[in-house]
Amino acid sequence: MQAHSMSPTETIPPGKCQILPLVRLPRSGIKDQTPADFKRINNQALVVRHTRVGRPKVKTGCITCKIRRIKCDEAKPHCERCTSTGRKCDGYAIPPPKKASSPKEPACRAPPSGQQLVLCRNIDLEQGASAERRAIDYFRCRTAPGVSGYFDADFWTHLVIQVAQSEPAVRHALVAVGALNERRDSFLKDLPYSRSVVRESSMNAKEMRRIWQHQHNDPLALSQYNKAIKHLSQLMSSPSSESVNIALLVCILFVCVECLRGDYQPAVKHFEAGMAIAKAGTGGDGPNSRVGAMGIREQVLPFFNRLELLSQLFGLRPTYPYGLMPSETVPQTFTSIDEARDSIVHLINLSIRFVHESKTRRIDHELTPQDIAQRADLIAHMRKWKATLDTYLATAQTSPRLVEAAAILEIHHLAMTTWLHRSLYAAECATDADTPLYDRAVCLAESIDDSSTSTSPSTFLFDMQLISPLYLVSIKCRHPALRRRAIAVLRRFVRREALWDSHMAAAIAERIMEIEETELNVFDGSVLPREEVRVCNANIDSAPGLNPSGNRVTFCTRPEGVRGRLCVWTEWIEYRGRRVHHSMRDPAIRLM
Repeated sequence: MQAHSMSPTETIPPGKCQILPLVRLPRSGIKDQTPADFKRINNQALVVRHTRVGRPKVKTGCITCKIRRIKCDEAKPHCERCTSTGRKCDGYAIPPPKKASSPKEPACRAPPSGQQLVLCRNIDLEQGASAERRAIDYFRCRTAPGVSGYFDADFWTHLVIQVAQSEPAVRHALVAVGALNERRDSFLKDLPYSRSVVRESSMNAKEMRRIWQHQHNDPLALSQYNKAIKHLSQLMSSPSSESVNIALLVCILFVCVECLRGDYQPAVKHFEAGMAIAKAGTGGDGPNSRVGAMGIREQVLPFFNRLELLSQLFGLRPTYPYGLMPSETVPQTFTSIDEARDSIVHLINLSIRFVHESKTRRIDHELTPQDIAQRADLIAHMRKWKATLDTYLATAQTSPRLVEAAAILEIHHLAMTTWLHRSLYAAECATDADTPLYDRAVCLAESIDDSSTSTSPSTFLFDMQLISPLYLVSIKCRHPALRRRAIAVLRRFVRREALWDSHMAAAIAERIMEIEETELNVFDGSVLPREEVRVCNANIDSAPGLNPSGNRVTFCTRPEGVRGRLCVWTEWIEYRGRRVHHSMRDPAIRLM
C-alpha cells in the first residue's frame, strides 16, 4: 500500500478525523528554524502510513480450532470453543522441543564420559514425513523420559537418540516406538477409568477390541517396523563388532514395540534372537567403532538380563547356563543405584531358575540336600545384597528419586525372598509365615505411589518395577487387609511395565481373592483361607495379545489336600472398562 500525502490545501472529508504523528522539534529551538524548515517538517508530519500491527502467532491451540482458523481457549482436555458448539475437539498437537537459549544451556546433555558417539552417516532426525517427525518428537518428549522409570535414563534420552542419527534401523525402530506409545496414551486417556477407580462403561468388549486394534495396528508404526527389520538384515549381512552392537540395540527396541502392542510371543522371539547375537558376537568394540569402550554393548547387555527375568515369569525356561554364580552377583560396595539394580536382577534370575528346576522334586517330595544348600546360599546372598544397599544409601546423596528407586529394589528383594522361603514346600499355607515381609512390601509401594509428584506419569515402562512384585504379593498374601491394600496400589497405576498391565494384574488378583475367601466371614486376618481352597497356580494366557478387555486364565487348586489331585479350570477375566467379570470359557473342571 502506498502512503498518501495530503497537501496543506486539501480538505478532510466530513466525518473523518485525521490523527497526525507528533514531531519532535530540533533542540536548537524554533527561532533557529527557517520557513523552509517548517514547510519540510509539516510535509513529513502529514504523511500517514497505514501499517498492520504485528502479533505473534499462537501454536498451542487445539487441532480443530487451527483448522477453523479461530482462537482456541486451550481448555484441557477438550477446548470449550469446540464442545460448546457440538464439535469434536481433536486435542492438542505435541509441542516441538524447545531450542537451546544459549550455548550454555544445550537442549540435550552430553553423554557420560567414554560414551561419545562419532556419527558417520548422519541422518537428520527431522527429515521424513510429518507423521515420522511427530513420532520422533513424541519419543523425545514423552517416551524417552518416561520409559526408563527410575533407571537407565541416559540410555533412552541419549544413546538411542544419538545412534538413531547414524543408523537407519535404529531410527525406524525409534519412530515405531514413538508412534505406538502416543497411540497407547491416546487410547488410555479415553478409557472409562481414572487412576484410582474403575468406572462402569457402556462400551462393550467388541467395540473396545476394535478401538484397541485400530490403535495398536498403527500403519506408520508397522511400516517403520518393517523398514527397521529390512535395514537390520542388511546390516547383519556382513557382521562385525559394530554391527553386532547395533543389532543388540535394535532388538531392545523391537521388544519395546511388541510390549507396547501387548504381544508376548514376538517379544520373546526378539529377546532370544538378541541373546543369540550376543553369544555369537565378536566381543568388544573395535578401535574404529562409533562408540567407546563403555558404548552400546555395555549399556545394552544388562537389558537382556532383565528380559530373561520377564521371559521366565511368562513361562520360558532358559536352555543355557547363567553367566554368573551367586557369589559373583553382589560386590563389596555399590557405586550407583543402577549397579544395585543389576545385582538384584542377577540374584532374581538365579533364584527363579532354582525354583523352576526344583519344582518337580518339591511336588514329589524328593528334594535333595543340594536343593536345600542352594536355597540357603541364595537367601544368604539376598541378605548380603540388602546390607550392601543399606551401606550405599547411608553415604549416597539423598534425593526423592533415589529413595523411591531404592524402595522399588527392596520390593523386588522382599518378593523374591518370600518366593525362596516357600520354594521347598508344596503347601500354600507356607506363605503365611512371610506376612511381615508382605506388609513391608505393601508399605513401600504405598509410599512410592503417595510421594509421586509427576503430573503426567508414563503409561509404559520398559522394565518391570512395581506391577510384577505387587501381583505376587496380592496372590500369595492371604491376609485380607494386606491383600486389598496391595490390589489398591495396582489399581492406582494405569500403566504397563513390559508385558505386565496394572489392571490385568489387579483384576486377576481380585478373582483369586474371591475364590479363596468364599468361606471367610472374618476379614481381620485372624482367620485365613483353608489350604484346600487356595489357588496354587494361575496361568495367564497372553497369546491373544491384542485384546484390551481381558485375559484367559487357567486356575489350579488342590481340593483334596497337598497330596491330592489338581482341580483345573479356565476363566475369562475382564478388566478394562468394567468391573472384574469372570465367565467359564472351559466349563469342564478337570481333576489331574
